[in-house]
Amino acid sequence: MVRDDPAVLVGCNIAKLTQIVKYFKTVLLLEDDELLSLVTRFPRLLVLNLDKSVINKVEYLKGIGVQRAHAKRIILKNPRVLAYSLESNIIPKVEFLDGLGFRRKSVGALLCKCPQLLSDMVSTCLRRKANFLLFLGVKSSQLADIMYVYPEFMGLKLDEVKTRLAFYKSLRVEQHDLATMLTKHPAIMNYDINTQVKPVIEYFKSSLGFTTRGLAAFLRRRPSVLGESVEFRVMATTEYLLKDMQLDMDELLKFPQFFGYDLEDRVKPRHRLVAWLKAKHIIKQDYPPCYLHMRRQVFEDMFLDCHPEARDIFRGYKELVATT
Repeated sequence: MVRDDPAVLVGCNIAKLTQIVKYFKTVLLLEDDELLSLVTRFPRLLVLNLDKSVINKVEYLKGIGVQRAHAKRIILKNPRVLAYSLESNIIPKVEFLDGLGFRRKSVGALLCKCPQLLSDMVSTCLRRKANFLLFLGVKSSQLADIMYVYPEFMGLKLDEVKTRLAFYKSLRVEQHDLATMLTKHPAIMNYDINTQVKPVIEYFKSSLGFTTRGLAAFLRRRPSVLGESVEFRVMATTEYLLKDMQLDMDELLKFPQFFGYDLEDRVKPRHRLVAWLKAKHIIKQDYPPCYLHMRRQVFEDMFLDCHPEARDIFRGYKELVATT
């Protein structure tokens, strides 16, 4: 520790060390092992001015919505934040995030999820990535949502993001539609093209016969499907929708959200219950598959109360699925 930062020997004294240790243990509630880890990774902590370098930053973080327990987490994950200047480093970065559309309290929540945002390198890269997304057509008011929902975005390399988005555009996805996809599911910026995305594209085009235009429209509405396993998720869902529910390809293209529902917990039990009610002539008309979209309470009110056995039948389907 001393070898990494010899200045610690010069600036450290017992009185200062006692104050720092007391603050971290009694105010931020660090355990002994946490404090040891913190000092080992950032020995300069022992020579910092407690009031100017620690307390003022904790109080500032509290002022933007960071609870004391979360301030502890931020410091443990990024201890160098204690060496940053509040006026020339931290406050400007918070103001930058404010400018992206975050409410001040939301900035605090984001810093809890991604403390490295306060580092110079991440902040600089973030500005470049934010400008790139704005260029693509993402609205400035949506940047905050993207970062909050998918904080991993801050750690991505811009060149890799550009490569992935260029591939999506090669699928005939229009630029404004790409902005919509990013807003709905920002994780597509981090999907591996070869191992995740291409198998999904190949399955929809080769096995299901999606046209390039139809696929682009499908992805615009359900971009998350690009990260799903063909073997364990996409294929199983498709086969059940086409064979068991007897939907046609137009319905798959019209309702891509089918692929966002859990097959075993939602799709199968609901479909089987509706099929049972129809077989018993309890419901007369053919119900379109929109019952898969219904909120749980709406579905139960419509289908579980129309026959004394319906609720038990539905529960039995779900329990059967859970044990298989």
